[in-house]
Amino acid sequence: MRKIFLLGSSSYLIQEIGRYLLKDKKYEVIFISRKKINKFENSKYYKTDYSTTSISKIFKKELNKKAHKPIIIFGNVITQSELFINIDEKFINNIINVNIILPIRVVNIVLKNYFRASPIFFNISSIRVNPSVGTSIYGSSKLFMENFFGNLALEYGNMDCIFKSIRIGISDGGLAKTLSDKVIKAHFQRLAKKDFVKPLEIYKTIEFELERSSSNGKVVYCDNGYF
Repeated sequence: MRKIFLLGSSSYLIQEIGRYLLKDKKYEVIFISRKKINKFENSKYYKTDYSTTSISKIFKKELNKKAHKPIIIFGNVITQSELFINIDEKFINNIINVNIILPIRVVNIVLKNYFRASPIFFNISSIRVNPSVGTSIYGSSKLFMENFFGNLALEYGNMDCIFKSIRIGISDGGLAKTLSDKVIKAHFQRLAKKDFVKPLEIYKTIEFELERSSSNGKVVYCDNGYF
């Protein structure tokens, strides 16, 4: 059975993806989070501070280098809705640490110890990489991760390591709850399908892309046709 590690599991979206993965019954789903989260049956949970020591222990306990091909999905994120001039140094440090440094650290640990197991990495990105008001650091952090994954695919693709970013639109139940009606209306005007992205669609996109090496390093869109 394939092992899927869901990082940032306290988020609504990652929990929904985990729920669909568990229904599939093809995967062993392992939730990883800083916070206490809602538990699903037939899954594992680890609370972590995301330090190198903590993450290394989790992978060492869960992975056999010869038997397992790990799948790692990064859903850890701090979002932003304030103008850049209104945020402070603490927020800047937090968003950079969670959105950039944390996933870099995890990828580094996995590649150093398990790259022969052909790991698969998914970065949950966002259409907010496109310039907009109030998303300066958040959008830039997501764009950084897309570029980072593209570079890693070029370095390690020949070793059967896969790196992909799923650029999603606004999903119902998650980000949509924090946005004003005005922002949502403006967003819908730029969609081919004028609706929120359903978590099921995101799950189906990940499932389809799991074994498709031809899109290694690419950004895969799941955004209801955002223009």
